[in-house]
Amino acid sequence: KIDNGTVIIASEQTEGRGRRGNKWFSSNNKSLTFSIALLKNTQIKRSVLGLMTELAVIKGIKKMIDIPCYLKWPNDIILNSKKLGGVLIETKGHNVVIGVGINVNENYNDFNPEIKNQSISLKMNEKKSKIPNSPQKAILEKVMNPHLDTSYLARFSIPEFTSLCPVTGQPDFAKIFVDYVPNKWLLESKSLKLYMQSFRNMGIFHEDVILKIGKKIYREITPTWLRIGGYFYPRGGIPIDVFWQEGKLPKSIWVPDHNISTYLGR
Repeated sequence: KIDNGTVIIASEQTEGRGRRGNKWFSSNNKSLTFSIALLKNTQIKRSVLGLMTELAVIKGIKKMIDIPCYLKWPNDIILNSKKLGGVLIETKGHNVVIGVGINVNENYNDFNPEIKNQSISLKMNEKKSKIPNSPQKAILEKVMNPHLDTSYLARFSIPEFTSLCPVTGQPDFAKIFVDYVPNKWLLESKSLKLYMQSFRNMGIFHEDVILKIGKKIYREITPTWLRIGGYFYPRGGIPIDVFWQEGKLPKSIWVPDHNISTYLGR
C-alpha cells in the first residue's frame, strides 16, 4: 500500500511505454524516471494535469541548470529540436499515476538505433554547448569500434591549437596530430575538440601539454598503439616539436607522414 502523493523512482525501466503503447527507452542509471501516485479523486482534467507536470519539469530544468526546453504537445519535452523526455498520465478509477522520464546522462550510442537521431540528454547538450573551463573538467567520450576484426589507423589533425606561455602569458600556437590504432574504442571527435579548446587560457609548457593530451587519450580509449606529435610555431626564433607514443604498432599498418616543413625563417 502506498500513500497519496508517493513518488516512485526507478533506476531502469524495462517495460516503460509512452502514448499509444509506444515503448519508452530508459538507460540503466542514466535516466531520471519516476511516477507520482495521486490516490484521491482529483478534479483536474487528465490533459491539464499532464500539461502542468510538463511545464513544472521544464521550469525545474531551467532553474537548476539553466537549460531552456520547450513543450511539444501533447507530452514531449524538447531540447534543441530533439526529445529530452516525456510525461504520461494513466488513470484507474479515481486513481491517477503521472509517469515522467528525462534523459540525463545518456551518450549518443546509449539510445536504441531507431531513436538515437531524434533523442538528446542533458549531458549531450552540455557537451554540445559549453567549452570546459580547464582541461581537468573536460570529458573525453568514446564510442564502440565497429571493426574490431580489422587493424586500421585513425588520425586527428588539430591545425589551430592554442595555449599560453606560462612565463610570458603570450599565446602559443601549434599543429597537433594524433594517430592511433583502435582497440575496443574510438575517440569521439566533438569531445576531443572541446578538450583541445580547454587549453586556450592555460599557461603550460609545450612538452607538458603534448604529454598530457597523449596520456589522457591513451587512458580513455586504451588503443593498440598511439602517437601524438605537436609542432609549435617559433617563440623567440626557436620552434619546439614534441612527440610521444605508447603501445606496439602492428606491422601491417601504414602511418602517413605529417609533412610539416622544418622552420627555415624568412
